[in-house]
Amino acid sequence: MSRDHLPSAPDVFGFADYREFLKALYQHHKKTSMDFSYRRFSELAGFKSPNILKLVIDGKRNLTPRSSAKVARAFRLNEEQTQFFNGLVLVNQAKTAHERAKHAADLFRIETFRRLYPLKVAQHDIYANWFAIAIREMVASPAFKEDATWIAKQLYGAPDVEAIQAALDNLFKLGLLERDSKGRARQRETNITTGHEVDSGAVAAFHRQMIEMGSTSIDRFKRFEREVSASTLLVSEETFQKLKA
Repeated sequence: MSRDHLPSAPDVFGFADYREFLKALYQHHKKTSMDFSYRRFSELAGFKSPNILKLVIDGKRNLTPRSSAKVARAFRLNEEQTQFFNGLVLVNQAKTAHERAKHAADLFRIETFRRLYPLKVAQHDIYANWFAIAIREMVASPAFKEDATWIAKQLYGAPDVEAIQAALDNLFKLGLLERDSKGRARQRETNITTGHEVDSGAVAAFHRQMIEMGSTSIDRFKRFEREVSASTLLVSEETFQKLKA
């Protein structure tokens, strides 16, 4: 293979799983360097185990902050690539939804990622901020005004006008809102689902915010100004054990 036709290295910013990135990166180096191997990688990174990379890729070993830094240096990731890679490690290995959401939010602040994947950033922001979904629902009301200042006055505990406007822009950018023949905002679909592509950390943050707001509404609003409901789900022992796993 000529040097002009060498495949480009995988872009870490395009991955949501650091193990998948390492697998792709290893395969890339195998194609571009005949003497590259798991053992050679360990030598470059300073690991004693000759197959540590394979164990990590296969999910049999995790990375620590120290070993993560060694991997980044061995693969010659630049500063922002290293920052994103280390962040992916923290997200993928997080033990709780709260930790995952926190580390995911840090990832979405990285400038290069925001520039390369603006739609992913917009999608994350929609679910990470409770008021974005609330705005989408408000659009269905005949009284709705597409004005950030007006919207902020309708939402209890809403953020500043700039955040409201950014959420509104993102709703249009993602196609969750569109304009009718008269140029007025309307919902593109009546119902929406998060799908598999939305970062679960952002979704968890959304549900956490909803639960907290629902809890405080009991004391904040009078009974006729709020609605609180609950559902009881009965599952078999077999299903319960699967859910626990």
